[in-house]
Amino acid sequence: MKQPDSDLLAELLAEVEALRAEVRALTTPRHGERTILGENVRIDPACTLISRENATIRIGDHTQVWRGGEWTGPVTVGKRVFVNQGSYIRPLVTIEDDVSLGPFVRLITDSHDISSGSRRTGTPRKDPILVRHGAWIGAGATVMGGVTIGARSIVAVGAVVNRDVPDDVVVAGVPARIVRRIVDREQGAVANLAAYPANQAEHLS
Repeated sequence: MKQPDSDLLAELLAEVEALRAEVRALTTPRHGERTILGENVRIDPACTLISRENATIRIGDHTQVWRGGEWTGPVTVGKRVFVNQGSYIRPLVTIEDDVSLGPFVRLITDSHDISSGSRRTGTPRKDPILVRHGAWIGAGATVMGGVTIGARSIVAVGAVVNRDVPDDVVVAGVPARIVRRIVDREQGAVANLAAYPANQAEHLS
């Protein structure tokens, strides 16, 4: 027996609504319950922000986070920050205003004490990371726990930073060392290319 047109229409509308719900699920960023966003924040739907009670993620105004990021709170991000794809940010990270992170940057606060006996990984701990205003961390760089990246400094592509970085320098390598100092001039910033030949890089303190 042929269904009345009204019944068929109702079924079609239900199917359309189910498809819309699937699309919303695929295009909505996965925010935890304690994610606080400022004004005009853009987060790609393919990001996962894990926040909960006592582990808030705060993101300041006009910040952009591209696809594939995974963050675990507590994390605090300032204003006008740009985070490229594939970022991995662990708890106790603070990023100040006007910072740029390249693709696949890792800010890893996790570590362990060294244990005696059959297993060397002892008590786990998290050491905070601070990225100061205007810094730029290049693609694939890793910053380890307990480190401060100085204001307006640059971390080169692929560097591993395990010590504090002062303001206005370029660091590179594994482990990272100072290879340039940056000087602001009226015509723009200049990295002093002649100051540190490759074999005379300055060690971080």
